[in-house]
Amino acid sequence: MKKAGGVFGVHRGVWTHPVIAPDKPLSKFGAWLWLVSEAAYGERIFRGIRLDRAQLAHSTRRMAEEWEWSRPKVQRFLRMLEAKDMIWRKSGVTTLCNYDRFQITSLPKGKTDPPTDPPTDPPTDPILIKDTKKVTKRRSDQINRWFEEFWGVYPRHVAKKAARKAYALALDRASREKILEGAKQYAAERYGEDPKKTAHAATWINGDRWDDEIQTNGSGSNLMDAAREHTKQMEDYDEQGPDDTAGDGGGDKPPPERP
Repeated sequence: MKKAGGVFGVHRGVWTHPVIAPDKPLSKFGAWLWLVSEAAYGERIFRGIRLDRAQLAHSTRRMAEEWEWSRPKVQRFLRMLEAKDMIWRKSGVTTLCNYDRFQITSLPKGKTDPPTDPPTDPPTDPILIKDTKKVTKRRSDQINRWFEEFWGVYPRHVAKKAARKAYALALDRASREKILEGAKQYAAERYGEDPKKTAHAATWINGDRWDDEIQTNGSGSNLMDAAREHTKQMEDYDEQGPDDTAGDGGGDKPPPERP
């Protein structure tokens, strides 16, 4: 049978309809329709961020709650959509590609166009309402400052570009404070250990390792001082690499010893 083409409109109230509301947890199809229904139909302000058509700024935490999925499952789904060029994400804003294929662009002649998203309260910061580019840059600059703070305490300084990208995405899953505290704890935990076994920052972030159970090495009140010193030693180790010295049989340079 030939499949029908074209588009059709569905009211957003379907999600809470007492009879036909979709069962949860949502399917992938339901999650995709939810993204389409939540995307801005026209320009709008959402929590101080100006969105263009086809954009939304919901966090993965909100998506997980609405879909009744785990946050890792939401992240995997969004990454799959990105890989298929169905969405792209930047600075907390998700843009649906080819949005007009999935949403009504016009109604039959003589009908009234559907209303755009309801008006929201204006943001308190006037900078945020000037244009989307300035909003995006403001958010990007803020994330860069936060990342440099994280980078300063993380115990291994390699693959910074990958770490920066992973960090920006991680802010949908955890607060800046939680990630930073986790990095401090990990730095303390890795002090005096084999540097080759210290995870790259991107690996640590993508694994949500700030939720790991805290380990201690018995250093007491000097733990964080030791972590900072270890970070410096790790920088030297990563920059110099293996130390093959003639006359001693070669081999890797040993990691910093625990005091």
